[in-house]
Amino acid sequence: METLNAKHLRGSTLPTKVAGVNLITLVHRNDARGPLAILGQDSAPLPFNPVRIFFTYKANQHARGAHAHRACEQILICTAGRLRVLVNDGKSEEIFDLTGPERALHIGPMVWAEQFDHEPGSVLLVLASHPYDEKDYIREPSLWRQELPP
Repeated sequence: METLNAKHLRGSTLPTKVAGVNLITLVHRNDARGPLAILGQDSAPLPFNPVRIFFTYKANQHARGAHAHRACEQILICTAGRLRVLVNDGKSEEIFDLTGPERALHIGPMVWAEQFDHEPGSVLLVLASHPYDEKDYIREPSLWRQELPP
């Protein structure tokens, strides 16, 4: 399981052992009104311009995701609570604990992703690079493996 280390500075983007998956550490500002997490601009540049934004909540112990996208990229941010994300590029697999808005997970095309172990009250914000298109989804692991490049 991945852990945040001293090399992962605020506003940085680091590749993971799974091709097409990057860990983004958000910049935070804090004043008397409370904290503000910043993604984009000079702090932690977005790898794409989001065209669809949605969030999941009240998932509790139900798994979400369990698919790959042919073209769409996504950024996942756990804005409240805690959940785990499994990512797999066909060669490497890794599980990430998302525990609040300190960091985001960028998932590229053709990466299998599943969200699970949602703590009660967890909210997952998702920024997507493409509009919803059912043809972009691969929901069967065997079909996904067939479509992976050699």
